[in-house]
Amino acid sequence: MHITIMLTTYAHYVDLKGEIKEVLLLGHDK
Repeated sequence: MHITIMLTTYAHYVDLKGEIKEVLLLGHDK
């Protein structure tokens, strides 16, 4: 159970990191 929670949290963290990276890249393009 603990491992599942950790994996889920990690997945959400990666998704947030990806979104932030895209926003930064779009900002640099402008």
